[in-house]
Amino acid sequence: MSARLICYPLLGQTTVIASDQVDVTVALFPLDDEETDWEVAVWHDSTKDMRWEQLDLSHLHDGISTVNDPQSPALFFSNALERHSMKESRVHYTIKYRKIGDSTWNWVNDNPNSVGDAEIIFQKQSPIIPLHSMEEYISNISKALTLKYLGLHEESKSPMWTLTYSIAAPNASATEPSVQCIDIGFPMHLTRYFALVKRMNYWLVPRHGKCKFELGEDSCQFYSGYLESRKEEAILLSFLRYDGMHFVMLALSMDGIVTTLTSRDDGKIVLIGKNENEQERKGVVICAVGKTVEEGIAATMDHAKRMVRESLQLGSILKEVSDEQQEFPDFKVRKSFHDELVYCTWNSLGPTLTSATLFAAIDDLTSSSIYPSTIIIDDGWQSITPFGSEEFPTQHRWSRFEASSTSFPEGLANLSFRIKKSYPWIKNIGVWHGIFGYWGGIDPESEIGQKYKLRWVDIDNHHRSGMWVVDACDVRRFYDDFYS
Repeated sequence: MSARLICYPLLGQTTVIASDQVDVTVALFPLDDEETDWEVAVWHDSTKDMRWEQLDLSHLHDGISTVNDPQSPALFFSNALERHSMKESRVHYTIKYRKIGDSTWNWVNDNPNSVGDAEIIFQKQSPIIPLHSMEEYISNISKALTLKYLGLHEESKSPMWTLTYSIAAPNASATEPSVQCIDIGFPMHLTRYFALVKRMNYWLVPRHGKCKFELGEDSCQFYSGYLESRKEEAILLSFLRYDGMHFVMLALSMDGIVTTLTSRDDGKIVLIGKNENEQERKGVVICAVGKTVEEGIAATMDHAKRMVRESLQLGSILKEVSDEQQEFPDFKVRKSFHDELVYCTWNSLGPTLTSATLFAAIDDLTSSSIYPSTIIIDDGWQSITPFGSEEFPTQHRWSRFEASSTSFPEGLANLSFRIKKSYPWIKNIGVWHGIFGYWGGIDPESEIGQKYKLRWVDIDNHHRSGMWVVDACDVRRFYDDFYS
């Protein structure tokens, strides 16, 4: 006798509830054909003295199908779980169930694939986030950091700060950047964390953990030069706290300064700064508190964009380009683009991309009633020259602006026209390309290589020793020609 269960709030995860109670709902799928009655209960610690007790769930409905399993109707049970302790905002629960008449309960945590208890944070209802000092979020902040309060984010009203640090210039005889390590402090009242860490120089990958901030070992040789630790280095951290708030930290890299964040063995947040300039410079970490992780990240990202725009110097290429552009679109207009469904060809088609496989993929999505508003044509469309070994295809080099005549004989303009005509719900089509052209740079003997001045750049990488890239004096002409 057994059954499969799905519940909300989810087991093994933390759910923030902006109320003093939550309806716990369980869908039970019997694994045998025997018609019988079941009972389901919640075992929880939401009591005044935090002792565990049972809450019986009421049987609501029978025979309701779910989207992912329409052939197996579920039995639904539910009841309200209330917050009884004013001292503790966090409660935990698990599920037990049995056939009526049986004396023994089945516990979901006894399953060998159990994900653990559910955690609920009952968050205080308030239109604004209480403004605390930074020390309420990070303890023992290093004296090497300059703390500045920025005010509230205009959309979410999230409080924001910057942590600024100075990093010396490399020695005149040094061939490597100057590297500095600063212990920021401990995240306060941490229950879970999320991090975006660098994986090699190309990718950002997510990391999760709970109770203690601890990033893993870096297995891909992305090191900032700080060799005391081989731990992964993040550009973004978000800490979910006991009060349901999200404390977000964004390490900003600009003006020849690279900033990352990692952890010590004791859970302390560590800042690693790298200065590639000939003078001392300042690095920045932007911090914000949000009611949701999305609000916290949006606040830090918006301030980062503001700092980048303000740093553009008169006469620079970026400044001239910025001045030529129209005003940035309204925040709500930009947000609607981000909130729509996007299909990227890499996820299913990889680098062996052709116009035929792209249309087949969109047809498959359409047949499943999936209608993305945006298509991203990823790796595989460019005209490249094979170079290096088959084992490391990332050494291939870019040869022409136009799309591959083999994979996309009609060109990208005609392809875009056909897509929008055949699938009118697709409003945007994006195209991926490497910053340096392609993974292996530019083919010096190609059409691009002959038209623009190139320079050889050494790379400390076991896959290759370096690559040809467009020289600084020709970068603007190169991108103007390409994007036109």
